Amino acid sequence: MPTLLSLPPEILIQICNEIPHLDHGPWVYKWMACVPGFIITLTRLVKTCRLLRQVAEPILYRDTFTGGEYWPLFRTLLTRKDLASHVKSFTMGEFDYEEKMEPSQEEREAVKGLIRQLSHNADGSIRSSAPEWLMNDPFQHDTEDYECSSEDPIDAFFLALSLLILPKLESLCFISSWCIEENTFLPNSLQSLTELSFSHSDTEGSMGLDEINAFLRAAPNLRVLRGHMVGDASDVSRHEGIREVHLTYSGLEAKGLIDLMNSFPFLEVFTYESGGAIVTESYDEAVPREFTDALLCRKNTLRHVVIDLSNSCEISDGLLARDTLQSLQAMEVLEILAVDSPTICPTRRESIPEGDLIINILPRSIKSFSIRGPNPLIHNDILQLAEVAKTRFPNLNHVDFSGYDNLKLNEAFVFNE
Repeated sequence: MPTLLSLPPEILIQICNEIPHLDHGPWVYKWMACVPGFIITLTRLVKTCRLLRQVAEPILYRDTFTGGEYWPLFRTLLTRKDLASHVKSFTMGEFDYEEKMEPSQEEREAVKGLIRQLSHNADGSIRSSAPEWLMNDPFQHDTEDYECSSEDPIDAFFLALSLLILPKLESLCFISSWCIEENTFLPNSLQSLTELSFSHSDTEGSMGLDEINAFLRAAPNLRVLRGHMVGDASDVSRHEGIREVHLTYSGLEAKGLIDLMNSFPFLEVFTYESGGAIVTESYDEAVPREFTDALLCRKNTLRHVVIDLSNSCEISDGLLARDTLQSLQAMEVLEILAVDSPTICPTRRESIPEGDLIINILPRSIKSFSIRGPNPLIHNDILQLAEVAKTRFPNLNHVDFSGYDNLKLNEAFVFNE
């Protein structure tokens, strides 16, 4: 410890800044009740001595995670504006209904003030569009005769209040079951929010993108959306600021894909991983051809596209050529395309001449192209791409083919430089 404390302050700050990077797993697991190890480590440093507390505390609160108990953290952020101002990333885990809050009178008054910000207009009049549950006592569930249910808005309530006391919040992660209604926030009231991560609350089924409309309407500077188990995009609000959409373990119909593209007119990055039958219980997921139609809706903005349909029920028995990914040559600025083999490889070649399949799909603007597990049926198409890359695709400088015989396929592009 003496050695650690003898280090210059800037080195201590650098050490503390590195700790979160050592423990960040996939974002999709953020809302689980286990507290990340980096938070435990920083907490121990904060408790060590005054010097380390001054250094580590702002970093500890920069990436805030609630775990299963929320009230102690909310109380701290409510009463310590200096700490609340450090929060850049906020993850709200499962809300513990059995948690005893026991707020002081001062804390009750502070919460009432926050509620007023959400439920009233600037002139003091009640917002007619504000959700009714904003008028309820948020501490009622702490009484002995209170019975909670799956429809209880207490978790959504405190999530909404939390955002009001985090003036520099940039990234938010939450679970969709909390039903944040569209008119919860005042328009443009979440100015600092740039990234939103969200997940369906169960292990089966899916959520709709309309469940994040409240944030889309309140966060004009939102740029990145990350969704897990998303099954519908038909009623999502239009947002001209969104540049990236990343969907994991999801399943959208053809119409939903089109609606998504139309809702985000300046979308530049789109990544999609199918969740298969667990997500698409009662409808048919879009086939690759329908992904083509959706991508072409954003032909003048999309630069980076990743599609993984390996879990999709629609391609489990193979696809005819007419249902695989079709020509993207009309894409004007597409630079990166990554797909899985079933997305572009038909069960039978039908009328497609051997060697032409891939070069007829790629746009001239392409810089990076990859296929996960390319089927032997398209090996000659990949080799043909290597032959014509210099003339047909002058910007292509990176390829990656994983799976069977991948070394031969990748080396073909080296030999043709």
